[in-house]
Parts: sequence; C-alpha cells; structure tokens
Amino acid sequence: MKDSQRHWLTLRQAICKRHESNHTKIPSTPEFFQLFPSTAAAEKAIDGWRWKQYKIPLHGNSPSVLIREKCELHLALQDLVCHRENKGVDNTGNIKMWSSEQVLLYFILSNRVCQSITRSSESLNVCELGSGMSAFASFGLLAHAPVPFGTFWITDGNEKALKNVQQCLEKNVEHFKCDVDAHVRQVLWNHAECSLDTSKRGSFDLIIASDCLFFRSFHTDLAQLIRSLLRPDTGLCILLQPKRGKSMDNFVEIACQVGLSVSVRTDYDPFISKLDAEYTEKYKDAYKPDIHYPVLIEISLNEVSST
Repeated sequence: MKDSQRHWLTLRQAICKRHESNHTKIPSTPEFFQLFPSTAAAEKAIDGWRWKQYKIPLHGNSPSVLIREKCELHLALQDLVCHRENKGVDNTGNIKMWSSEQVLLYFILSNRVCQSITRSSESLNVCELGSGMSAFASFGLLAHAPVPFGTFWITDGNEKALKNVQQCLEKNVEHFKCDVDAHVRQVLWNHAECSLDTSKRGSFDLIIASDCLFFRSFHTDLAQLIRSLLRPDTGLCILLQPKRGKSMDNFVEIACQVGLSVSVRTDYDPFISKLDAEYTEKYKDAYKPDIHYPVLIEISLNEVSST
C-alpha cells in the first residue's frame, strides 16, 4: 500500500457504514506517538460519546484534562467533503485525535516554548487554529499553565467540532479551576472572511496547530491568516504534522511567498527522535515516517512583512 493512501483509508473507514460488507479495512497498526496515558472518565458512553481523562506528567507536575471523544470512528461523507462547499472548513478533526496533537503539546511543554517567547506584557496571548473536536494541546496548556495566559482562543472552522470543544472547555474549567480568558471561536481560514475581529490581528504571541495541512486548497488562506494574527517581531507559530508527500513542502513555499519566516525541523526533540527510531525498527511494515512522523514548522514575521 502506498503511503499516500493510508491517511485516506483512515478517513474512508470513518465514513463507511457499520455493516461489514460496506467497510474498507485498514491494516491493523498500533497508534504511534501516544504520549499521554488516558483512562475512562465515566462508566458509560452517552449517545456514542465518552469522556476520557488524560494525564500530562511533565516538569514534576501531573495535571489531567478531560476530552469528550467518539466511541466509534464514523463520519458522513458529506461532512468530510464539506470543504468543497464551505471554504475554510476542514472536517478531518471530527474523526479522531490525531497523534500530532499530543506531540505538539509535549514539544511546547518539554521545551518551555511559552517561557521563551518575549512578551509585551506579563500574560501570553494564545490561539489554536484547527483545533478539531478535542483541542488537546490547548487544554493541556491551560492545565499546566507554564506562564500566565491573557487571551486564549481555541478555534476551528467546523461547527460540530466547536460544539464538542465548548463542552470540553466548560468541563475542564471546572475540573482544574482555570481562571483564564479562554474562548471557543469559529474561524474560517479564507482570509477575506476571517471571523476574528480586527482588534485581534497582530496580537497573538503564540499560534499553534497540528495536522492542518492535509488539504492543499487551504494552504494560502492558512498562511495569510497566520500572518494577520501573529504579533510582529516576537510572535511564534508552531505547526506539527507529517510530511505527507509534497503537502507540507507546498505550504512552506506558500508561507515564504506571503512574507513569513519559516523554519522546518525533523530532529527537534530527543525523546520524539528516539520513538521514531524505535518505531522504524519494530514496525518496519506499518510505520511510515512520511505519514506518521510529525515534522516541526516554526513561523515568525519577517521585518519586511511586519511593516
């Protein structure tokens, strides 16, 4: 099986009917880069959804977050292709929590990214783009709170995903007594219709996103959106996702064209590199770095682009 087909098979399985005759089987493979242990947070699932509790043990602190997840990976075909009718809406985040989300949170916390950003005030303004239905990285940051947060926006273009994220936000605010100006917002990536108000443009110290480069048709809009939201001079955007053929390279090229400074790293964390080597050795047939190994993209504004 070609590497480029495997991600589509995951998506296809999610939209297949429950009946076995209509299923396309994905080869049984382990879930890679599952970095944080989870347990059921409730005895029974409700309406096909269940609450799971993830522990995030880093830096001597072990808070947990609550995420509402689907019991089965099913999705209507019209939902998956909704990006064709509704520009700026990617529904792949409604299928499952992709492994890049966990790696994104791990990288930010273990490398003290929040502490390293030069801020104009004591608090850090954060925006997650394309949160999907879990917004795992955002809730992990809120739970750990490595620095004081100011505005914290969790965004996606898909209304179904946002409804679930709103439930997760309410549950987690109560769970770890979070006192942060956190909001769930719909943000479409098409630049002309950006639904963030103008006062937020150029105000975010940290922008994060994971596995958001699957559809090439979104690349230009996403690059323009990052450029408009990122704080000049000091702001940092972190993207983590597998390379997936030329998809990531295509976005990097576009990001540079719109005036962003882009750095791409594959060897960005010793622990993640160690796991990569272990998976390559142990799962030679199943583990394909092109579709499994999250690559780090760091983006900032050039001096020219910030004027």
